[in-house]
Amino acid sequence: MMLKVILLLVTSLSVAHAYCSLSFYANNRRGSNVFTFDEGHNATITMRCYGSSSSRERYDVYWASNNVKYIDYGVRVYRLYWEAYRFYRLSKYYNVVDGVKITGSGEYTSTAIIQFDFDSMNTTFNGSRIGLVDAYFGYRVLGSQEIIVTCCKTSELPSFIAPVGTHDNTACMADVQVDCTSGSLFRNSLTYLPFVTLTCSSSSKWENTSNVQCLPSCQEPILARPLYLYDYVQPITPAGTTSRIRCRSGQMYRTTDPKYFVSGWPTIECKADGGWNDPEVACWTGLVMDFTIKQRQFISGFQVLLYCKANHEGNGVKVELGKEFFIAENVVFENITMTSQHNGVVASCIELERSGNVIKKSETKLNVLYSPALISKDLNYALETGNSGEIVIKFQANPVISQGSIHVFKNGTSLSNYYLMVDGNLHSVVLHFVKVEAEDFGNYKLIVQTSTFGLSPLTANFSISESVTTSPNAFKSGDIAAIALSGVLTIALITFALTMAYKKLNGEEKRKRKSVNPNETMVTYEPETHNYEDIDGNSGENNLERAHSGYENMHIGQVQPNAYHMQDQRSEQRTKQLPLKPPPYEVENRYS
Repeated sequence: MMLKVILLLVTSLSVAHAYCSLSFYANNRRGSNVFTFDEGHNATITMRCYGSSSSRERYDVYWASNNVKYIDYGVRVYRLYWEAYRFYRLSKYYNVVDGVKITGSGEYTSTAIIQFDFDSMNTTFNGSRIGLVDAYFGYRVLGSQEIIVTCCKTSELPSFIAPVGTHDNTACMADVQVDCTSGSLFRNSLTYLPFVTLTCSSSSKWENTSNVQCLPSCQEPILARPLYLYDYVQPITPAGTTSRIRCRSGQMYRTTDPKYFVSGWPTIECKADGGWNDPEVACWTGLVMDFTIKQRQFISGFQVLLYCKANHEGNGVKVELGKEFFIAENVVFENITMTSQHNGVVASCIELERSGNVIKKSETKLNVLYSPALISKDLNYALETGNSGEIVIKFQANPVISQGSIHVFKNGTSLSNYYLMVDGNLHSVVLHFVKVEAEDFGNYKLIVQTSTFGLSPLTANFSISESVTTSPNAFKSGDIAAIALSGVLTIALITFALTMAYKKLNGEEKRKRKSVNPNETMVTYEPETHNYEDIDGNSGENNLERAHSGYENMHIGQVQPNAYHMQDQRSEQRTKQLPLKPPPYEVENRYS
């Protein structure tokens, strides 16, 4: 491999008839008069000469070894002829330098290039020189360049670094790429370097070793989103580096007990073992219920954080959520999943003293929206042909579903013989058949739509088949008639039994009265006519008036057993006790 070693030196000379400047290149850089080569490697030196005179000039290129005092005492290797602003001829004189191939180019141009190709640069060329002499005006030296071959070995590198790749530790090198034996390479303790190139100086010492360090390091940390590093961190960071962290969204909280929301700027640090310390924080991006609102609405299935914090450090807190209880000191930080069972529940945040006394209580009523869910389990129905019938499919939902959101299909055709009944969150879809026919049997589909974001519609498949027996969902017309007849007969039997009991009780009562007071006065009446017999010779009208007025001289005869009765239109005998105040009938006085 040809190694181009280039260093720039410009020497200019103005003469009466010409102007010429020399440029030496090695390793693509300009600087001192020293060329630095790798011993044992190929190298190239290029010399350029520029002219600016229209007159005829002549220049000689010389090579002088390290033991030649003056450059023009060396070996002339090339002569350059200049005229009319150009080099019109380059003549090679001698090539007596062993191991160096010397070539020239640039005829009929304003720039002449003399190139020295070293097959193997070694210390034998150390101190040799290349120069340009003005051969037209008294052999004056216009410029020269000394070649110094340095020798830096990788065995002389500091112990904390090593060359990248494989190298001969005993070979001289002009430069080398190095990396750390342990840890990572940094410049001035801050800037990470994947590698660094060290250069061999003219004194055969590696340069810039004091500017690099090998330090314990960490790779860029990976944080759980939405946590992120607020401060810039290099892909490779030295130990001791810290960075603040924040949440892109949500609220930051401690992940270890006691859990609570964090304010400020937590930091993480790169440790000497190559890892980052655990920040013990995370970001809560879900819903938070802190009991500051009297009523909250959630959607079933959402994660909700119950956050109940004591106002005074050391006090206990308790959260009541239906039948669930969460108790902690200072703060309750509990994540739950909302379900339909939480709908309507009143959640409480209670702060307690150490003695257990309640200091403060905050309540929030939950309104949990949830997707329509079936309550009916068996969706296979049976109806009898020729009779009326209906089926009922029940489901629950919150918010309430309207009639327009219910659709029933059979074989892709929308039906209309159904209606919706709602009782709170309980919904019943009733599919009614006035007369069940064979075409009503088959598979159906119920679709319950919801317009609430986050809730899913309900789709249920059900079937109706023919039944030869009584279905629990349908009645025969004959069964209804039988039930009605049975009711009538039952009422008749009850009426007859009550009548017989009444007659028996009435007869017993009458016998008791007669045994106690055989002279009991009774009055008889007939519904159709009222014929009263006046035994004292007064008119019945006067007797009736005295009866109504309580006249004391009115005489009513004693009642003989089975003597005074009346016959009604049904030939039924009845006996009545005379009321305290006589009725407005004509009174008949009879005596035995």
